[in-house]
Amino acid sequence: MELFFHNASLQEYLQECKVIKIEHSLLLWLLIAYDITAGIQVLQNHGYLLNNIASRNIVLTNTKERLCGRIIDLGSVSLASKQQPRLYQEDFSKEEERERFSTIWPEVAPEFITGDLVETTATDIYALGVLFKELYDHILLPELQILSRDMTAEDPSQRPSVEDVLNKLHKYVCTEKAALGFGDVKFV
Repeated sequence: MELFFHNASLQEYLQECKVIKIEHSLLLWLLIAYDITAGIQVLQNHGYLLNNIASRNIVLTNTKERLCGRIIDLGSVSLASKQQPRLYQEDFSKEEERERFSTIWPEVAPEFITGDLVETTATDIYALGVLFKELYDHILLPELQILSRDMTAEDPSQRPSVEDVLNKLHKYVCTEKAALGFGDVKFV
């Protein structure tokens, strides 16, 4: 079955589909997760943080080869070297502020909400982990659940690097590709 969902956000797509059931979809969704992670790696390799990784900021587009995930909202991108701690609102305790943020923006890393640490590559990884959890909730892909758990570790130093995430996704893609008997799969 071919999937056509041209230029819609990942969030819109997931809201339309409670559980996604498409032939060969596991491989497709692993590749989409890989696309998104590779985009974050490009930014981080150039010294930038995305600071706004969420399904509403990912667009699904068709290429000749397959459906791809692309980051579309770069409005919050910042230099990794110029970060400042966030000041939480004085009328809320750190715990109240964390609860308030996690309800509205679950992708925001806990250490950033409370102002304990500045945004880092680990805060981007946390947000990506939340996105992978959202994908898992719809696709039921255990690999994304495992990655998500590691990526949303409470301690930022325990989160994997973007390179580690890409390596694991590449391994998962190759394993799934072999299980399906596919030849070359394009990493776009």
